[in-house]
Order: sequence, then structure tokens, then C-alpha cells
Amino acid sequence: MIKILFFILLLGSQIGFAQKTTLSVSGVIVDTAGVGLTNCNIKISSGKSGLIYNYFNTGNKNTFSVDVTPNVGDSLVVEISHVSFSTFRTIKPYPQQGSSIRIAAILGISSKNLDAVEVKAPRTWVRGDTTFHNVDAYKEGDEKKLKDILLKLPNFEKDANGQITYKKKPLDKVTIDGEELFADKIELMLNNFPVHVLDNIQAIENQSSQRLLKGLTSDNKTFINLQLHKKNKLSAGFGDAEAGIGNRGRYNLSPVLFSMYGTVKAGFIGNWNSTGNGVGFQQETELRDKFERDGQQLLMLNHPLQHINNFEQRWYIRNRQWDNRLQVNAPLNKKLQSKTEFSYIKDRQPQDTYSTSLLLNNDRYDLRIDSNENLYLPEILDLRQTFSLRPDSSRELMMAFDLYRDRSRGQQNSLFRGFGIGSPLYRTTNNNWTSLGFSGNYTVRKSSRRAVTWAIDLNRQQLGQDANGQSADIAKIFSLPDGYDQMNIALGTKLHAARGSWKMLLQDKKKFTTNLGLILENKKIGLDQSLIIRQGKGELPNIYPEQLANKSNYEVSRVIASVGRPVRFVLKNPFGVSAESGIAHASNQDRVINTFLFNIAITQRHQLVKGVSGQINAVISQSQLQPEQLYSNYYPASLMSFKRWLNIAVPLKRYEYSYALAYQIPNDLSNLSGFVSASTMPNSLVTANSYNSFIAFNDAYFINQSTSRITIGLGSNIPSLLLNAMIDLGGSYSRADFLILSGSEVLQAKLGYYSAYFTLKKNWQKKYYVRFSSNIFSNISRFPRPDTETVTRVTSWKNHIYQRLLLSKQMSIVSNLNLYHNNMFTENKASFLIADLEYNYQWKKSPLYLTLRAENLLNERTFKTFSNSIQAQSFQSIPLLGRSMYISARYTF
Repeated sequence: MIKILFFILLLGSQIGFAQKTTLSVSGVIVDTAGVGLTNCNIKISSGKSGLIYNYFNTGNKNTFSVDVTPNVGDSLVVEISHVSFSTFRTIKPYPQQGSSIRIAAILGISSKNLDAVEVKAPRTWVRGDTTFHNVDAYKEGDEKKLKDILLKLPNFEKDANGQITYKKKPLDKVTIDGEELFADKIELMLNNFPVHVLDNIQAIENQSSQRLLKGLTSDNKTFINLQLHKKNKLSAGFGDAEAGIGNRGRYNLSPVLFSMYGTVKAGFIGNWNSTGNGVGFQQETELRDKFERDGQQLLMLNHPLQHINNFEQRWYIRNRQWDNRLQVNAPLNKKLQSKTEFSYIKDRQPQDTYSTSLLLNNDRYDLRIDSNENLYLPEILDLRQTFSLRPDSSRELMMAFDLYRDRSRGQQNSLFRGFGIGSPLYRTTNNNWTSLGFSGNYTVRKSSRRAVTWAIDLNRQQLGQDANGQSADIAKIFSLPDGYDQMNIALGTKLHAARGSWKMLLQDKKKFTTNLGLILENKKIGLDQSLIIRQGKGELPNIYPEQLANKSNYEVSRVIASVGRPVRFVLKNPFGVSAESGIAHASNQDRVINTFLFNIAITQRHQLVKGVSGQINAVISQSQLQPEQLYSNYYPASLMSFKRWLNIAVPLKRYEYSYALAYQIPNDLSNLSGFVSASTMPNSLVTANSYNSFIAFNDAYFINQSTSRITIGLGSNIPSLLLNAMIDLGGSYSRADFLILSGSEVLQAKLGYYSAYFTLKKNWQKKYYVRFSSNIFSNISRFPRPDTETVTRVTSWKNHIYQRLLLSKQMSIVSNLNLYHNNMFTENKASFLIADLEYNYQWKKSPLYLTLRAENLLNERTFKTFSNSIQAQSFQSIPLLGRSMYISARYTF
């Protein structure tokens, strides 16, 4: 009997053993902002018996991979816990096919609190690639929008173009608790997102644009994630609304509303104002995708305004803006997500400008004086619908449909002196531009070490435009009888583009990722451009100059294969090596051009000593002109300028090198950095400029003569304990070569640029805050001549002081002083001070805030500046709006 029982037990154990198999369980662990979590505890157990198959800690990694041996048909229970986050738990059925299970775990912040214990977080702390900033620790009380608080955080600053950067890099995305609402509209979010709802701001570096590729690759992008206060996460909606009125017919109404509660996330940003906060280049660019930015190059310039870099538009632009943005993210079911975006912008921006310019005309500089009355009427509609399908945690399909319409208009009435111009010119340029686009992306994370992605982009554009000019000089320009006084340019150009790509990422046990890729592209352009010369009275027949008409088809197709992988050689850290190779087939009405393409890039990061790191970059490439640069007949860049490309069969070669060095003080936010970069083009662009009255003609072609560019920069970020302040200082130098055709001789001109900056941020016990910055810029152009060299130097110095004094818990005064010394060391030098004063009052600790602002207190009436380039040296005088008063009320919720 005992023998029989023993035999049955032995047989059962053998049967049980036969029904077991080994499964690979792997995954990635992140928080709600997409930031990797380390030091997590993972328990894997049986779904039927509760038997624990494995229990371990991830250590300093946010990924894991482990083998377990469950019974066939048994489910697996995976629990992931962290001391500061809520526990993640999922049940995975036994796989019907394959022998692996992939998990993407997102852990939310734990809501558990200890009674009678108050924990104060530091102002700034770092975890991996993420730097956290406690917003309340940096608040001074005057912050209204996101940009106001960012400029008070370490490593955030404005660049020379007025754009906010982090560690000198542009911001690529802004998310709200990991949710993408207006995420790629950086300027929109910076100027409109309210500060009062923020708990902390996370600056996340080395990010990838695709969620499933995290841990395998990085696009080296910088994201900003806005972590909300808990009460705002759970509220039905939050935001603010501001309404104001002032003299000079100024008004403002700007409601902002977000809702992050529940499964539907939504945001609305409205801006209806005449305070100068109008449509700018950055806003227009953010509404256009890559294909639409390509299409813009085929349109005539219809933006007549003269903008001033890093200068508030409210000081010099009058406007009537109507701006509406709406986005709704909603799940259609558990696996399908919808994202709907709507943008409509309309504005009216008049401006007067005056300029005195030396324009390069053949082999000499000639003087022209312009007086312009400008009017810009932008009108843009953009609709975008995106669907995201996630069948499981390892696959994602994204499809986006986009409609873009631009009906903007530009008008300009100009008086000229010089170039033999005898009559004024009145011109208008009207857009009738429509773009339809589709993009699709399918990504599969096959395992923790392997992923594949396919992408397709289709675009179709109708680039319609109509430009009209009226001047008595038109007859003389085109050698026609007197009476011809009108010219019309009509564009009906079409652009069709298609792009398909495949990419595979393979990671080995050493965490080295091999990147394989294939790209297929095709772009077709059908130019349809005509010029008509006519008499306003209609008594003379219309003239159609054939030399300025362009009706041709242009096409470029490209096939490119790529491979990239880290390679260990000599140094401790590996070299990142990537190589692309392919062929481009281009054709126009005259010829067919085949070009061999390649791009080889090498990068290597290394540590010299503790705290000191360096990076080497080198790129060698050969490319071909895009279709919009293939036309050999004159094509209008505006009603007043025409351009053509010659010698387009020459492939474009480029060599680039750079080295960066950085020193990070241990356990400190202080850092020092420097870089040097250089580039060489063995075959370079040559331009030839000529003028006939107010119309410019530009010829561009390539020759086998090299040009180069070199840039050197230094910078530091120092939290001073002695001054209890944050200090930034640095400088840069760059020099570039340009080739200019003078008669039959090619001359090499040079343009140099110098800059230095100093910034100090200090806070005295949150009673008094000051931000001081000083920037000096200088550039030197050198134009060679047979017997001498024409040298032009331009230097400008700007000082900015922002101060805030807290009078009480409800009252504060803010002053904003900008002292300019423009065109120093020239006869056109100008110094002026733009001074603003602002009084803020919070109504009885309520969410109602009152603001009284006086702008341009010294009533400065003109901004004078000098621009310096090889093509032109121009002194510009731009009228300012003068002293103004403005009062507003803002309500936060």
C-alpha cells in the first residue's frame, strides 16, 4: 500500500513538472510624469495559489527582467511598490503564444500622510534626468503665468531672441501631470498657464518623443512637466480670467480654463486684446508642421512689420487680436484615446517704420531711405484630430489628421529716396493657403531590449497667393511706355509630400542600443506663378513678362538607410556612431540630378576628473537641395524681390566639429561650461544682388570654394552663498564666411559676432526681489574691395532691472527698467530708458487680484537700432506707443 501511494505521488510530481514552463517577465517603471522610478520592490506570484515565484528590488534601475516558472494556464500577479508611491498591481493571463510578458507600470504619488508631522521639501532636488523645483519656495507673489516663475528657477533664462531656455537648450514640450494639453505650443503655455495651481515644476532632460521607446533611445529633448496641487487635480476645473482697460483704446479679456479631473482632460485659452500682445512669428510657427514650414518657403513674404528681438510687443505694436485655443483629450474606450485641437487666430497690427540702408548692389553699397506705413492682418485656422490606440502595454498606434488654412494679408505704403525711385509704392499680399496632412506611427515594444516603429506622413498643400503693387515707376522698371502703373503676381503653386520610415532598436546585455532605420521620401512641387503688368485705367493691353513667369514641375525622391550604435574604443565611455547613406533623385524642367547622400556622426561623452565632463561631436555629410531650391527661373520672394538658383547639380558637403566641457560642483547647483564648434563647407553658396529701382534680383549658386564658421562660448551658473543670490555669466564669439559675386570675381566677406552677459537673481526674505541682467552685443562685417576693405561695427548694450517690493501680504509694487545703448560708437548712437511701474493688490485674501500698470513712464517715442549683415547695413527707427495706463482685474480658481 505504501509503495502504491509513493508511486502515485511520484507520478503526480512528474506530471506537475511536465506542466510547468519558463516565462520571461520584463517591464519599465515610471511615475505619472513619465520619469523613471528606481529602488522599487517587485513581487510576482501565482494567481491561483498565491505562491510567490520571485521577490526582488530594482536597485538603481527603472527596468527589470526576470524568469519565473508558473504552471501552464496559471495567471501571474505582479505587484510593484515604492515607499513614496502608490502600489501598482496587475494580473497577467498565461500567454497563448510566446514565452514573455511585458509590463509598463505607472505609479502615482502616495496620498498617505503621517499625523502631526510636517515635511518641508527642498527648493530644488535631482533624481536621474529630472530636476524638481518646489514652486512655493520660489514664489514672490507677483507671478501670474508660467514664464514668470520659470525665470526665477535655476538654469532657466531668456536667450537673445526672447525665448526661454533650460541649460541653454530650447524647451520641446510642456505637460501637465504627464498629460499633453497644448504640449507642443510652448509660447502659448508660457504666456497663459496660471502659476497658483502648481506644486512643483520638473525639468526632464534626455527625453524621447515616443513613450514606448523610453530606456532604449533618447532624442535628447527637454520636457517640462507641471505637477499640480492635489486639490486642483481633483477639482472640476481650474484656471484664471483677466479683464482690463486702458488709454489709447487698449483692452484685454483672457480666460484660461483647464480640467484634469476624470477621464476627459480639456483646456481652453482665450486671448482677446489690444494691448500689443498679438500674433508673432513664434505663435505662427508653432501652428505649422514640418511640411507647412517647407511650403512657407514657396510663398511671398506678406508680413511687413518690423519686429524687435527680445522687446515687449506692448511697447510698440498696436493690435486687435482674437485668439481661441481649445483641446480635448478623451478616451473612446479603454484602449482608444482621442485628442482634438482647435486654433483660430485673427489680428490687426498697424505699424510705421523708417530706415536708412546701404544695400549691396552688384559690387558696391548704395543708399536707400524708406518710409513705410505697414498693416498686417493675420488669420489662421488649424484643426488637428489625433487617435491613439493601445491594444496592450507594448503596442501603440497613433494617427493624426490636420487641416491648416492661412488667409493672412499684408499691406504696405512706401516712400523711397535713392536707386532712382521717383514714385511711392503701394502693395498688398493676400494668402489663400490650405494644407491637408495625415501622419501615422505604429510602435511595438517587443521586449525590454527590442522595439520596432513604422511611420508615414502625407501632405498636400495649395499655396495660393495674390500680390498687387501700384507705382508710376513700374513702366520704367520694365522698359514700357508711360501709363503702366500696376503689377500683379499670382501664385497657384501645389506641394505634395510623402514620407515613410521604419526603425528597429536592439539593446544588448551591456545596455548598448543598435538603431536600424530606412526612410523613403518624395516631394513634388508644381509651380504656377505669373506676372502681369497693366495700366490702372485699362486703356493699355496687359503685359506678361515671360522671364518672370514660372510654370514647371519639380520633384525630389530620397532613399536613406541608417545604422547607429555605441562603440567602445580606447576611452572608458563608448562612442555613439551613426551613419546614413542613400540616394536622391531630383528632376525639373531642364535636367535630372542623382546625388549620393551620406551623413556620418560621432559623439562621445567622457569624464576627465571628478565633476568635470566633456563631449566630442563630429559630423560629415553630403546632401542635395530641396525642391523649393531647384527653380532656375526667377521666383518671387516678395513683390519687390525675385530669386533663382543656378548650378544646382553640385552636392552640398559639410564638415562639423565641436567640443564641450562642463564642471559640476559636487552636491551643489554651481556649474561651469564651455564649448567650441567649427564647420566647413567645401562647396559654398555664392550670391549676387542687383537692384532695378525698388525691385531686387538675387542669384544663388554653388562653387567649389570653401567657407567656414567657428563659435566659442563660456558660461556659468553660480548660487552665491555670500550674496544669497543666483548668478549667471558668460560670453560667446562667432565668425562666419560669405561668398559674394562682384562682377566676375568672387569675394569672401566675413561677419563676426561677440556677446557677453551677466545675470543676478536675489531675494531678501521674500520682501524684496531683484533680477538684474546686462547684455552686450557686437558684430563686425568685413567686405573686401580691390584696394581696401569696408568694415562696419555695431555694438549695443542692454541693461534690465526687475524689482518687486512687498508692502503687505496683499500689496506689492513692481518696477521694470530697460536701459538701451544702441549703435554705440556710431553717429546713429541712441540711449533710452523704458520704465514700467505696476501696483498689485489682492482683495481681502480672496482669489481676486487688481493691477494698475503704467507703461513707458518716460514717454520714449522711438526705438533706434542698427542691423549689420553682408547684404545690407540698415539704421532703423521704429515708433513706440508712448506713455500709457492700464488697469485690470484677475480672478483665479
